[in-house]
Amino acid sequence: MTPKASPPLKSALERVAGMVSFDRSHCPDGVLAGIDEAGRGPWAGPVVAAGVVLDVSVDPALLYELNDPKKLTPRQRERLARKIAEIAQGIGVGTASVDEIDRL
Repeated sequence: MTPKASPPLKSALERVAGMVSFDRSHCPDGVLAGIDEAGRGPWAGPVVAAGVVLDVSVDPALLYELNDPKKLTPRQRERLARKIAEIAQGIGVGTASVDEIDRL
């Protein structure tokens, strides 16, 4: 049994479920892709970006957990990284140095 969610959590979960429902209705056999970056830009060092491709049937609760990685504890990030590696159809990571960013 799933614990009862607080109103803000319930609202956020419903928002994520709504987005997944939209994607599923438009591409029922497709995939979901998500991206995120970390870094402060060329004045503070390199930037790292990652992308993950998941089956459209992924549990919306997992997507909710991924909503803001900066709010996760190291333990939560490690658990989610293992889960994502198990279920992802594709994972990509890239970096750009200060010099590369300046050239772009």
